[in-house]
Amino acid sequence: MIRKKSIFCILLFLLLLITALWIDFSASGLINNRISRDPATPESREPAESIGENLQATPPPGSTRLPRLTETWNILVVGIDKSSSIGGYIRPKPWRADVIIIARVDPDRHRVSLLSVPRVTRVSIPGHGTDKIAHAHAYGEMPLTITTVEKLLGIKLDHYVRVEFATFAGMVDVLGGIEIDIQKELKTKHFNYVPGRQILNGKQAYEYVTSRDEPMADLARIDRQQQLLLALLTKVRNQAGILDYAGLYLEFKKSSETSLSLKDILKLALFVRDLKPDEMQMYRLPGRPEYINGISYYIAEPDSL
Repeated sequence: MIRKKSIFCILLFLLLLITALWIDFSASGLINNRISRDPATPESREPAESIGENLQATPPPGSTRLPRLTETWNILVVGIDKSSSIGGYIRPKPWRADVIIIARVDPDRHRVSLLSVPRVTRVSIPGHGTDKIAHAHAYGEMPLTITTVEKLLGIKLDHYVRVEFATFAGMVDVLGGIEIDIQKELKTKHFNYVPGRQILNGKQAYEYVTSRDEPMADLARIDRQQQLLLALLTKVRNQAGILDYAGLYLEFKKSSETSLSLKDILKLALFVRDLKPDEMQMYRLPGRPEYINGISYYIAEPDSL
């Protein structure tokens, strides 16, 4: 029964996605079965006048209106590294949060802001005292992680996504690799990254964003994660075709958890596809590294945001 329900959900999403993108691309003359080399750039955008209006209004005869995002969402994105390498041994629970990002999706300003929170940020975890924020997931998985992040930043989270790093690597391969401008040499267990522009496959991208083999390991890693995430979003926006969207979703479903519905994911996909590079902004939670009782922490200064 569970397997049948999963297959039904995947088929339903693919049907919605392919239908929506076929209509949208037909209007723009950009139908492709694989990656399109020309970005789809709509000539105009309709402002959302009220929540839900674009979804419920009856379109004029002869026109088609796709579901559009009309509300601002704060989405918690948590990356879990269950294994030491792609296809490697799966560590037993509990798993700590290796990546914590708050994505603020704002359709009114047509912008996505990504705030990275260092995994060693010193916080108060309800019921567990003061600890690194990564441990909130080990203590209480997503519910406690959500509560801890909301308390730290003083915001309300609308949705969450939990994804495994191996899944992220698979998504990179679906897109045929990601081009990255590497700023400085980095040596990891299996690869040597030299400065310059180059295309990384899934395994190379995995080690690039997870390596801590350098000074200021966690902070430097956040910079690489943001760089790769921006490159991924840019490629999806500029070059992803119908089958690529379907492949990304199937890869995402392999080992992920989210509060977003299929309809929500479709709206986000269409929204991100229309973003310009300067409409995606990256931030890191202000603060400073500090040793307390011999333990390395990041002391956050959220009021500086």
